[in-house]
Amino acid sequence: MNKDKVSIIVPVYNVEKYIEKCLKSLISQSYKNIEIILIDDGSKDNSGKICDEYKRKDSRIKVVHKENAGVSEARNSGLQEATGEYICFVDADDFVMNDYIEYMYELIVNNSSDIAICTKMFSNFDEKQTSYEVIETLDGENTVIRILNYRIPIGVYSKIFKKDIINNNKIRFFKDIYMGEGFNFNVACFQRAKKVMISNHKVYYYRRDNSTSATTKFSIKKCENSLYAMEVMNDNLIIRTERVINSLEYAIWRTYSDAFDYMCLGNGKKDNLDKFKEYKNYIKNNYKTYKKVDISKKDKFRAILMGIFPGIIPFLLKCRRFIYKIKI
Repeated sequence: MNKDKVSIIVPVYNVEKYIEKCLKSLISQSYKNIEIILIDDGSKDNSGKICDEYKRKDSRIKVVHKENAGVSEARNSGLQEATGEYICFVDADDFVMNDYIEYMYELIVNNSSDIAICTKMFSNFDEKQTSYEVIETLDGENTVIRILNYRIPIGVYSKIFKKDIINNNKIRFFKDIYMGEGFNFNVACFQRAKKVMISNHKVYYYRRDNSTSATTKFSIKKCENSLYAMEVMNDNLIIRTERVINSLEYAIWRTYSDAFDYMCLGNGKKDNLDKFKEYKNYIKNNYKTYKKVDISKKDKFRAILMGIFPGIIPFLLKCRRFIYKIKI
């Protein structure tokens, strides 16, 4: 039986330090019927050259060089190029296990689902595999609620999508969103899915030590863009049950708290005092949204701490950064 082709879309920008490990992990996949679409988004280092070198080594690799337009446009270019029946996204500074595609493909196909998700990932803070595998089946609404409650990673990595659910609904990444673009894309897909498979098995390694990543260098524009992303999500929300709206309100609160943490960690308070006060007030005035949603005990504890002592989480994160000697 001929297995379906899986398109793996990788946006590439100034990741010469990491891209080879990513590509080696992709070309060594146990599932062979893949195409690897590398979108070089105007890299200023040797990333594009490395992509071309790997293209010469493996005919399954396709490289597109384009002017820098951001990660959303890069992924949209990948979707335009994709010829597979299924779509996966991998970040160029991450890497995957050699059974990544095989596991994800079997999870989605064997259960006749629209989307499959692995909620747990390896990282330099957690390099152990889950002790036992748990697989769940959800409908679209409950998957939306799960991700808004941060029980599913908000990025597009560690997921596989039927291409039809993307193209038939004309879903694309919003080009003016670069913080939370994956969150929006996921919610757009999830709310149109009839069946979603969820697994806790780890097949993706999420790197936390890339100083060029969008999550590392402080910029108030990033904070504001992440909040704008939540406005866009609200505007495009189709399923508007009470449970979904409660979860959306929590996700908005969480975005404010993450922006506040990021500002404190990046020493951005001094130059953005008005925004610092705005975020802090929103966190304190709205932290009780956690009472209406099903979130983890850790996130409940975090919400209570942030609501009473907004500066405590950034302080703890700074302690962790010191211990691990990692730039967050």
